[in-house]
Amino acid sequence: MESRASVKAKVRYRASTLKVVPFKDQLLTTAFAGAESTLASFPPLKALTVRQPWATAIRDLGKHIENRTWAPPEAALGQVIAIHAGHSFDEAGADWIAARLGIMLTSKAVPLGAIIALARLQRVVEESDDLWFAGPYGWEFADVLPFEPLPCRGKLGLWTVPTELRQRIRVQLNQQMSDILMKT
Repeated sequence: MESRASVKAKVRYRASTLKVVPFKDQLLTTAFAGAESTLASFPPLKALTVRQPWATAIRDLGKHIENRTWAPPEAALGQVIAIHAGHSFDEAGADWIAARLGIMLTSKAVPLGAIIALARLQRVVEESDDLWFAGPYGWEFADVLPFEPLPCRGKLGLWTVPTELRQRIRVQLNQQMSDILMKT
């Protein structure tokens, strides 16, 4: 968990637009910045369904590379993507995480069927010595922002988050920002 000083150094809040900008990487909750108050005006948000425990590893364990057999569309690079934890649980993946990190994740301990984080798709790699890379394409995420799971059905590929769910994500982001400001 970051210290208050670290959070203060990274975050700028502008009350007029409820815009939150991490200084270090200049992105994340800017996905919703400047939106009008109507649901239809929120910008589109794409999501990627990831099997558990891998989705939790992205959210909580520093897994910044998600392996796929396909490259994302070029337009997705640099964009904020919602990380959706799928309904299925990969037992072999849990064993892999336990062997390398000493952390036991079970299907009862992780959220299933819910959006659990936002992250910026930084780039795609086809080669890497990174612990998390298995290929053939490694989607490299940055600026991961975890939040309370928001139940919803996932889909294959990149899919568009429904408007109502985008509103619920925005509410959580605003609440997190308000909580940070109250502590400072």
